[in-house]
Amino acid sequence: MQQLLPIAARRTLPKNVVEVLIELANFFRQLCSKVNMPSDLENIKDRIVFIICHLEKIFPLSFSNVLEHLPIHLPEEALVVRAIQFRWMYPIERCLLTLKRYVMTLAVL
Repeated sequence: MQQLLPIAARRTLPKNVVEVLIELANFFRQLCSKVNMPSDLENIKDRIVFIICHLEKIFPLSFSNVLEHLPIHLPEEALVVRAIQFRWMYPIERCLLTLKRYVMTLAVL
């Protein structure tokens, strides 16, 4: 998503929207990097506030919900635990999906 979103949006959306989406993708790319220096995390912690403000200016208020506020806390978490991608639930959810398919297969039999 971090690499594909800016490429897909570049030719279809207005320039001001594309710039904000590229900044958001760069934020997540830097946050998910394997080596995070505390100074870099402090930098993106300050930058995400401006990115979210620009998103709120572009998109209507009905677009905003609690999840748009979540990236503000991610750099703080990365400062505490360092590599943030190891704390995410994506691998566990994939494993649970596989187990759920096994259960669904047995239920059909």
